[in-house]
Amino acid sequence: MHHKLYYATDNYGQFYQLRESLSSYLIEVEQTNIPVPSLLKGDIKETALHKCEYVFQQLQKPTVVSVSSFYIHSLNGFPQTHAPFVLETIGLEGILKLMEGKRDRSCEWIDCIAFKEASHTDTKLFVGHIPGQLAYRQRGEKRTFHASPFTLIFKPLGEENTIAEMPLIDYQAWQDNADDLYFPERLFTKWFTHTSRIV
Repeated sequence: MHHKLYYATDNYGQFYQLRESLSSYLIEVEQTNIPVPSLLKGDIKETALHKCEYVFQQLQKPTVVSVSSFYIHSLNGFPQTHAPFVLETIGLEGILKLMEGKRDRSCEWIDCIAFKEASHTDTKLFVGHIPGQLAYRQRGEKRTFHASPFTLIFKPLGEENTIAEMPLIDYQAWQDNADDLYFPERLFTKWFTHTSRIV
């Protein structure tokens, strides 16, 4: 059975990750960009829920949205879901400036995928957590399949390189070996393909 999902995002990296996760199944993912009114909340689930329900009302089709959050522990969780605004204003260099003199460089990349379709009254949420450390400077090169500029300063737990420094083969190996709980697109794929939709 053929299925088609509509991923509302202007971020090609996010779209790429979900499309690749679903590539082994007869599931088509179409990227669409629908502007969503800002919801200035720190809670990632609440933000994703609001965004998904808004987009679904516009599309009336199986809808996927995602929200990213970046938590720096020594900055009391800053910037959280406000990461896009922070990148547009102070940028990565501003974040690194705030971290000067901080010994604790632990951080966490949290992504939430929300899914809604007409046959389900509730919106499904899938949250991935990637623990790591902040590098002291920008390292590597952001590629089209990277979802965020934070890849230039984010080192996943146990890795010496930032994500942006990893050659493609190393990046793919890291993803293959990483826990599924790191990636919400994997959690979504597992749930979606283990329902009665897939025959």
